[in-house]
Amino acid sequence: LWQIVGTIWQYPHFISYANELAGPRDRRYEILADSNLDWGQAFPDAIRYAKQNGFGKLRFSYFGRLNENMWRFEDICAFRTFPVDPAKNETVTMISVSNWYACGYNKEEAYRKENIQNVVADVFLVF
Repeated sequence: LWQIVGTIWQYPHFISYANELAGPRDRRYEILADSNLDWGQAFPDAIRYAKQNGFGKLRFSYFGRLNENMWRFEDICAFRTFPVDPAKNETVTMISVSNWYACGYNKEEAYRKENIQNVVADVFLVF
């Protein structure tokens, strides 16, 4: 029963499933990274989060190569900014958990753990 409920609770992000003993979903980035969480499955959730929260632009550092021609991710560690809603000015910054560790963003003052405002789809840290 525990496994069934835990699996259903993970919907729709089954790829980033971890046993509940690993901790709450919004804290698993502390012990899991790279392919344990991120296969590009949550990119639409990042866009949806930005739209639902009234952001006009998404500033993004993403580990994957999800449709790199469309999103122009050339350097994995680099930030890219693209429009979400041209009528709005506010920008949200998201960093994939893999980049947060691998690119050293977790050591930069602006992106320290204490500054994480939200975790989107177990994969994206919101600053």
